[in-house]
Amino acid sequence: MVQSFHFTDYGMENYYYEIEVFVSTLGLHEPYTHIEQIADLDLRQARSKAIQRHNDIENGILANGKFHLPYASPADFVYGENAGYSITLSFVHTYGDVIEKYALAGVDDASHIEGLEFENYIFHELNEE
Repeated sequence: MVQSFHFTDYGMENYYYEIEVFVSTLGLHEPYTHIEQIADLDLRQARSKAIQRHNDIENGILANGKFHLPYASPADFVYGENAGYSITLSFVHTYGDVIEKYALAGVDDASHIEGLEFENYIFHELNEE
């Protein structure tokens, strides 16, 4: 088990995952935002749950069961006829009042790589404790 927290000289540090969903028709209707935190004492379990939840949300959006306009990619988007969405999966590190988010999916490649590198570093560090 990899604990999702540890104590340092700076106090307790916590780790969890966050999914942020944004759906918009780009002004035709009110946008929708949903933020969900996924935590577990075992960070590996939290990661697994977060990936599964991310995939479930995206599959639900693509199935178009929760919104009244069909989704389209930016290249195929037609104002008033389509909706757009984004889903970001982040690894979150908290200590004291500080909250740092590292995007793992749903962002540009550079941010994704940085997020994965930090997540791997933390898993390695926590696994050695």
